[in-house]
Amino acid sequence: MKARLPAAWTALALAATLAAIAPARAAEPGKVVITQSNDGFLYGPLHIARARGYLREEGVDAEVIVMGGGAKAMSAVLSGSAHIYVGAPFELINAAERGQRVKAFAEIVDRVMISLVLRSDVAARIGIAADSPVPARIAAMKGLKLGISSPKSSGEALYRNLLRQGRLDADRDADIVPVGSGSAALAAFIAAKVDVYTFSSPFKEQAVERGPGVVLFDMSAGEVAGYASYPYISLIARDDWLDGEPAKVGGVVRAIAKAMAFLHADRAGARAVLREVFSKLDEPIFETAFAANMRSYARCPDIDPGAFETALAEYRLVAGKEATVGVDRLATNRYAAAALAARPKGAPGC
Repeated sequence: MKARLPAAWTALALAATLAAIAPARAAEPGKVVITQSNDGFLYGPLHIARARGYLREEGVDAEVIVMGGGAKAMSAVLSGSAHIYVGAPFELINAAERGQRVKAFAEIVDRVMISLVLRSDVAARIGIAADSPVPARIAAMKGLKLGISSPKSSGEALYRNLLRQGRLDADRDADIVPVGSGSAALAAFIAAKVDVYTFSSPFKEQAVERGPGVVLFDMSAGEVAGYASYPYISLIARDDWLDGEPAKVGGVVRAIAKAMAFLHADRAGARAVLREVFSKLDEPIFETAFAANMRSYARCPDIDPGAFETALAEYRLVAGKEATVGVDRLATNRYAAAALAARPKGAPGC
């Protein structure tokens, strides 16, 4: 069971996209604009909440926009062009460090849900394999081009932490290269612009299936110390929106809780829903991705404060300094607790 926060807590072209979701739309009844970096398995509970109509049941008219990067997705929320960013904690910490009043108010993935994939030709050249000892796999990254979506991202933090565990210096012993996310990152990996990339599903499976990749680390498997609990994908919004739109916030939280309950109680049903969402994927790729990611979806949208401490520790590695904000500025269970308490008796969810 997750640790609970203290009691005080519980009471696309970017320009074209932002023009299309101008702030004037924020006043529409029930309308909630949600941004995310890519359209992969990271967002499983949100996919299910949309596909099964849970958001509509809660009075939420959701529009989800894939922005092609976490920084762009967060920028839309900060500007007021969107309401919720669904993503990793680094964009949240970076924004809070700049004085922005934003918080994570629910969680959908509670462990790192990516894999480090190494090009097969590089693996053969340096003599490393997926079943090599962990220290050897870390050491193998020395001198390689390590792909990330953008600077100061969760991918960069992961590389820096792993290299530090291997007594390596990320600035001296590797080349960290921003190449975007999702399909753009997959294309860069296939074209050998980077040697390693931090892929989520289904891009991980596609990288391996197409021949150039071998999984160096599956972070969700728990083989690397320090990642047993991590707020990898959370729902993040501005404080003023959270306080000003309680009906929408509550509706989103309850819909996500329903989706989580369905996902974990009815694996076959969840598989059928996600198969429709990812209908263009080849069956073997889908099956591998679905099986690998089920273990990473949270069972309840409440937030573990200790997990955010892990994210802050990683921030220190990337920024080279302590964050000036603490967990209480970054995350809260107040909105989720109120939303779940308002459900009818016997409602599905945690």
